[in-house]
Amino acid sequence: MMLRQCGMNGNKILNSLLKTNTIKMTKVANKLGLQAEANEDAILSAISSIENKKAEADDKLKKMEDKIKAMEDEMEDYKAKYAEAKKKAEDADEAKKKAEDEAEDSKAKNMLEGFVKQGRIKSDSVNEWVATAKAIGFEKAKNMIEALPVHKTAAKIEVGDVANEATLTNVIAGAMADLRIKNKI
Repeated sequence: MMLRQCGMNGNKILNSLLKTNTIKMTKVANKLGLQAEANEDAILSAISSIENKKAEADDKLKKMEDKIKAMEDEMEDYKAKYAEAKKKAEDADEAKKKAEDEAEDSKAKNMLEGFVKQGRIKSDSVNEWVATAKAIGFEKAKNMIEALPVHKTAAKIEVGDVANEATLTNVIAGAMADLRIKNKI
């Protein structure tokens, strides 16, 4: 009897060692969209399909990231070109403004030199009149200067080396008489 009991215990041990341990994977099968009774091959096939889809998605993501990077690089290039073009435009505007200012200065100086020759303004005040003409406008400045009286120096009368008062008086009286005749006064 004891032998028999030993034999049964031995069979139990052998059966437990030889018995395949099957784990029920019903929750995994359900999560994978398979029936609860699905075997290992079906589960592995579903997992492989998911891995393949993930690899494809990773490839698409990588391509999109590369495309985004290329677009960002292109955008940076356009930003640099825009900044360069903007700088050129600002430089051109500045050069144009400078040329216009120089042209205005030249125009004002030419106009004012004529008034200096007429004796309406002094030559040392030309720069002040240039600033005034630029500030109020050329026509207003011209009208203001034309309204000023003429400041000419009197003509010098040369009578020789020795001159007395009587001689000078006669010369001046003669010059005045000539002017009266000329102007019909």
